[in-house]
Amino acid sequence: MMLNQWVLFDAGEFPLVHVKSMPANLDEVERWIVEVEALLTRNREFVLVYPPMPPAAEDDLQARKRLVLWLKGQRQWLASWCRGMVLTATGQPGNLAELTGLAPVLAAVYGVPVHAVPGAALAHNLALSLLTTGRASQQPVA
Repeated sequence: MMLNQWVLFDAGEFPLVHVKSMPANLDEVERWIVEVEALLTRNREFVLVYPPMPPAAEDDLQARKRLVLWLKGQRQWLASWCRGMVLTATGQPGNLAELTGLAPVLAAVYGVPVHAVPGAALAHNLALSLLTTGRASQQPVA
């Protein structure tokens, strides 16, 4: 499926997919699903790179239910092409530790490896490493 307009993702550097914003309500979760499925139908590996994001607003229960239902049926499809998610910390005290603690929870929910890093350059390098080796590298990627 080709999208005319990306709202939540920037796929201009595919297979590095930069997340522009997190879905906060049911309409945005529906859009997230459309955009993720568009990525998946490319049948090519990719990595989702999250920029530093402000704390999430209060959860929308309907949105969360919709996402959980989609993941229940499509987690394996997502895991077959998504090599991982890279979360970039904000630089605020404690944010990297918070994201590092959240990573295993998100990995269990989404079915893909999730890593937290302290900056954009490291996020980029880690995403490239995930694409080339299938795992996080301790060495910078040139």
